[in-house]
Amino acid sequence: MLVFLGLNFLCFGLCSALELKDALSLSADRPWGIITSVFVHENPDHLLNNVYGFLTWMAFFIIFTSSLPPKDRRTITLMLFLVAFGAAFLTNAIELIMWELKGTTNLTSRGASGMVYAVLGITYSVASLSSARNWERFLRALQSLRSDRLNVRAWGAAGRGALNLSFIIVIPLRLLLAPAEFFGMAPGIDVLGHSLGFLFGLVGFFAVWAIKRMW
Repeated sequence: MLVFLGLNFLCFGLCSALELKDALSLSADRPWGIITSVFVHENPDHLLNNVYGFLTWMAFFIIFTSSLPPKDRRTITLMLFLVAFGAAFLTNAIELIMWELKGTTNLTSRGASGMVYAVLGITYSVASLSSARNWERFLRALQSLRSDRLNVRAWGAAGRGALNLSFIIVIPLRLLLAPAEFFGMAPGIDVLGHSLGFLFGLVGFFAVWAIKRMW
């Protein structure tokens, strides 16, 4: 997580100082932007908005996986970053292909928002997969709190279970009731990138998880 944030701030500083922003962005004549554009941002507000979104969804991810053993947490975190980067790069590749097919070769894209939405999709996958475990611990915590209301661990388990359930319910509701707001639809915003990032993160993590379980 720190490496990703560090790379984004470092690239933003270098792009500002050396005027590399356009050269590293994604466009028809800069296919390497499939990878490099993830670390390039338009301005400080663009960077900070993506950092805020990334840290928000990572916080939920950490909470939902906090009941796992340390080894399992490390494994699932590694899976998150592999899927998130893969989803971001795949999203950029598909966008580039679609630009070519439509003949809109004058478009340019930059920023980590595709990856941020991938992390959101992954976090929803994790919330769904861990819901049974966290809900069971939630019920146990309620029983413990009846006899000991100062039990800090029980309060933590109860809070995690309640948050897990709320997340599973709220995210689809926002997607169904306000899709434009959910995907940040506005002039100049790459909504396709946001949508594909979320989809690939959601489906990609479920797929990697299923493969890992089979092995």
